[in-house]
Amino acid sequence: MAVASLGEGRKLTYFWLKSLTYIFVSLLAGALFGLVISLMVHVGAFLVPDHVQGILFSVILGVYLLKSVGIVQVPHPQRKWQVPPSWVDRSPFLNMTIWGSILGAGVFTYIPYVSFWLMYVYIGLFLTPFVGFWLGLLFGFVRAFSSVMYAAKLKSTRDHDHVFKHLFGKQKAFEFYHLIGLTSLLIYVLAPPL
Repeated sequence: MAVASLGEGRKLTYFWLKSLTYIFVSLLAGALFGLVISLMVHVGAFLVPDHVQGILFSVILGVYLLKSVGIVQVPHPQRKWQVPPSWVDRSPFLNMTIWGSILGAGVFTYIPYVSFWLMYVYIGLFLTPFVGFWLGLLFGFVRAFSSVMYAAKLKSTRDHDHVFKHLFGKQKAFEFYHLIGLTSLLIYVLAPPL
């Protein structure tokens, strides 16, 4: 059994307190964004008949599916914005709050796959905006928790470089999973109710 020194224990406690702050704020930001964007779509589509909503959504989904396989070129709703370093040179807990609120919402930074947006549009059109709240909460949690687990596992910057090379080597797999998700959603939307 390993026993950590008092200094190591404090560092570990401090790490987990910062991490919990980051996760909590990411949860809130993701949930709030999910609710707001789903509500905007829901209100915006209020006067459009349901069958027209279904047709429009299916067409948009089909076009982005064709984009994913390289058949058509259409714009991707993307900010491609990164958090400036000057925004996170404050106290560690304020930094975690800033990171959590920006990354947890997802809309302010780079999201390479359009399925992020299409899920919120689907929820706003066909479900209740509160489902958007829960999806956003889940998104914020997964984004923050995976970052925290990654940070907890790192032992050196060399580990960091290795993980990034490994992830970038899997880009084709991520694109394939995205394609499966879009195809599944299109089949679900077009399938007749049972």
